[in-house]
Amino acid sequence: MTFGAATKPTTTQITAWITLYAAQVVTRLEALGVCDQSAMSTMITTSSNEAQYYTIQDAIIRGVCGRVHSANQEDETDLAERHNEEWHAFLDELEEMSWKSLGDVGTSKTASSSWTEDRAPFWSRSTGFQ
Repeated sequence: MTFGAATKPTTTQITAWITLYAAQVVTRLEALGVCDQSAMSTMITTSSNEAQYYTIQDAIIRGVCGRVHSANQEDETDLAERHNEEWHAFLDELEEMSWKSLGDVGTSKTASSSWTEDRAPFWSRSTGFQ
């Protein structure tokens, strides 16, 4: 399909829908505590949290495509209904995913030893490794 200023829908409408669907994702992720709106554009990018970025992008494309198809056909089509159902299922899935941990950078832990010299550990049934 080709879109322009005189098509159904217009490119202006499609752009507005992309913005609307993206806003719904941002609002949901902000409510889940992933990060606030001001940090979202740097938090979920192709270079940072790439899998999440592409998952969100795919969901927005499907949602908008469904809406475009409905507007173009001037009726709710099977394709549009399926994309709409997928969009709402995606929004529900956001709550099931572990998004809250996206911004957390865990501290690395290193093994520590009380040995003062290099030696192979000795195993004993009564005391374990020594």
